[in-house]
Amino acid sequence: MYEYIHKPKTRCISITVYDSIYSGKKIIKELHYKNLPLGLAIKYAWYFKYRQALLRVKYPHYSHERFDWDIEPQGMTAIEMERNRNKRDRTTCKRMITKCENAILRYENEQNELLIQDWEHEPYVKVKEKLKTYQEKLKAIPL
Repeated sequence: MYEYIHKPKTRCISITVYDSIYSGKKIIKELHYKNLPLGLAIKYAWYFKYRQALLRVKYPHYSHERFDWDIEPQGMTAIEMERNRNKRDRTTCKRMITKCENAILRYENEQNELLIQDWEHEPYVKVKEKLKTYQEKLKAIPL
């Protein structure tokens, strides 16, 4: 599992509107922003203040609270990392297969229009080999 060398903090922000201070604090509206990188939370602090101001305008007779707190980041497990890597590899293989098939089809259409066709053209052969390798690689990637 990947370990952070430097574990950057992440910030959670909660904006809550209560019915009243004395009536057991029945929640009217809640906004939560979780696992924000600290730099992003600081950069967009104006947005969270703006959202709180909108709630103050919308609910003027209620109590409003905003809490900010820092937490340790929650990394991905090894299984999640492997799943994401497989998904990226599958996407790449599919994209390259489509790209190679389109190139082959384009070249074959050009050659079919010519009187003397060249099916041993080096880039054409390389693309066909590349297509086969990507198809094999796609079959080897677990779902």
